[in-house]
Amino acid sequence: MPAFDENGKQTSGAADLPDLQDPDDVSTGGKQKSFFKKIPMASVILAAIVVIFLVVAAMLASKVNSLSQEVAALSNVKKQLASAQTKLKEANTEQEKLNAELTQVKGELETVKAQKDDLDAQLQKLQAKKKPQSTPATKKLNGHPKKN
Repeated sequence: MPAFDENGKQTSGAADLPDLQDPDDVSTGGKQKSFFKKIPMASVILAAIVVIFLVVAAMLASKVNSLSQEVAALSNVKKQLASAQTKLKEANTEQEKLNAELTQVKGELETVKAQKDDLDAQLQKLQAKKKPQSTPATKKLNGHPKKN
């Protein structure tokens, strides 16, 4: 089939034909194809995957940072707890010492009470012996009236 050029002349070879532009390559204003249309689709997909990985990595870094802060806070709480346990052990030891001392004081008090009871019993025996025997000096004082 014969080929004709723009002027209506018959052309015989491909070299004689003018270069026609693809309508996808030329926009409405006659400009060339846009930058994004020149980039292959595989590169766009790969770039999107890289961006997604960067976002995920940023989120993970944020979580790691917050977890490390929580670990530091828990470490401080652990130190405070250990300090409180040490103080509690010291307080328990002191309480045991005080209980032992209190038991000792109670024992001494019971001993003193027993000694007091013995002394009271001895005193009552002595007073009981002295009452029936009256001395002459007490009779003279009781028999005479007082002088003014």
